[in-house]
Amino acid sequence: MAVSTVADFERGQRTPVPNNAMALRRALEAAQIQFLPSGAIAGPDVPRASLRRTRKGVPLRWLSAQDLHDWASSYPAAATLPTLIAKLIRAHHGALIELHFPSGESTRQSGWDGTTRTNDASEYVPAGAGAWELSCKAKVGPKASEDFEKRTADPLTLDRSTSTYVFVTPRRWSAKSKWLRARRAEGTWRDVRAYDADDLVEWLEQTPAVARWLAGQLGKRLDDELAAVRDLEDAWQEWSRATKRPLSTDLVLCDRDDDAMEVLKWLRREPSVLALQATTTEEVTAFLYAAVRELPADLAEMYIARCLVVDDAAAARRLAPVSGPLVFALTIPEPGLASTLVAKGHHVLLAYDDRPRADGDVRILARRVRNSLAHSAG
Repeated sequence: MAVSTVADFERGQRTPVPNNAMALRRALEAAQIQFLPSGAIAGPDVPRASLRRTRKGVPLRWLSAQDLHDWASSYPAAATLPTLIAKLIRAHHGALIELHFPSGESTRQSGWDGTTRTNDASEYVPAGAGAWELSCKAKVGPKASEDFEKRTADPLTLDRSTSTYVFVTPRRWSAKSKWLRARRAEGTWRDVRAYDADDLVEWLEQTPAVARWLAGQLGKRLDDELAAVRDLEDAWQEWSRATKRPLSTDLVLCDRDDDAMEVLKWLRREPSVLALQATTTEEVTAFLYAAVRELPADLAEMYIARCLVVDDAAAARRLAPVSGPLVFALTIPEPGLASTLVAKGHHVLLAYDDRPRADGDVRILARRVRNSLAHSAG
């Protein structure tokens, strides 16, 4: 059975004939998937990929605490802060965590600003249940105390004795340590944490792709080398909106199911180099984004929070020693540089355009068929 048949079935674009349907069932049953009489499906736990750091790298500062402090007074900050925290957590914990951080207009809803649950603690995320309150208010201390008292009186569905309370502000907060000591002394929660602008800057130093994304949100002017670095989401937005009608991920993936599967298998393996060629290098990075977006949301966000598109060799060398692992998409394909990055623990995608080349093993992305393009565009 062709991969495209399975892919079209998954997307709801094709109903398999009886023989193919039985072949799919036999393959799933061989993988220990059970089809129960009630209509339910049961099977073994799916292994969860993680991009947790395997080594401590060299910090790279994209933003200062003052940048964050000033940003906190801007209108978009309150709606964007939950997205920032979710990206930071996902970049560190991968898919091995349950998290919920409403953002945008949803920040006006009642309830916790964010919740986490994980068995694996990190420097910034507690083990067990985490209850997060976020604020950009200028009077940090009073706001922190107000939120703490409100949530202590009514923790909603959480058990205070087994949960950690976390308060986050992008502002500088000189009284943070004193506030923390007082709240912990009350003993109403399993633990209490607080992060301010200085903590967030250190966290961002360990997550370059998230830092690059936030620098773009703030309109931060970067030096020439770092200006040649983009986060994958921004690279996709630039490419997909270059036409009169924005392009979709389905359009990019048309007739390229085998290629997409190869990209996803590569991401799940140990760090290595994957070389892809299309009409332009920008199309290759767009294809990477589209393939990743085929994954469940938590896995997709994990990879996007660790991916950087790099248009300059000097910038790539500067990023090589940072905390890993990262996923680099190099639009200046240099096999020697790619090998160096892999040795540092990073995945590297070499993006080639359609010019003649004489080096290495490069996978050419399938050309999209006119009928398939029409189907996806419709």
